[in-house]
Amino acid sequence: MDRAHDEIERELTHEYEAHSAEPWEYAMPGGESRTTLDDRLLAWLATLDHENTHVVVTHSCCVRALRGIYTKASREEILAYREPQTASFLLSTGNETMIGIPLSILRALGYEGEGRIVRT
Repeated sequence: MDRAHDEIERELTHEYEAHSAEPWEYAMPGGESRTTLDDRLLAWLATLDHENTHVVVTHSCCVRALRGIYTKASREEILAYREPQTASFLLSTGNETMIGIPLSILRALGYEGEGRIVRT
């Protein structure tokens, strides 16, 4: 179920407070912590042929983790990431560039905007 930040805070109070207290080690029931996710992604990245370009399609949590790993961002920087749901990122030469979808294309697909701003 997709929930807005304020809905999570209101409806899942215990989980929200536990996550806020320890955003790197807390795991939602049935989920994984950011630390575990980073470890899993690092193991996966090690299997890639680094001579080739890769396109990765995933959800925002993995996008943030990959951005942080690739750019060597601090935990504070990663927690401050804010991007629309429709954002894509080009990771190249140690840098990241957000690639937004033009509003005309989003409208042609039936969307009024870029979607919610994703936050931690």
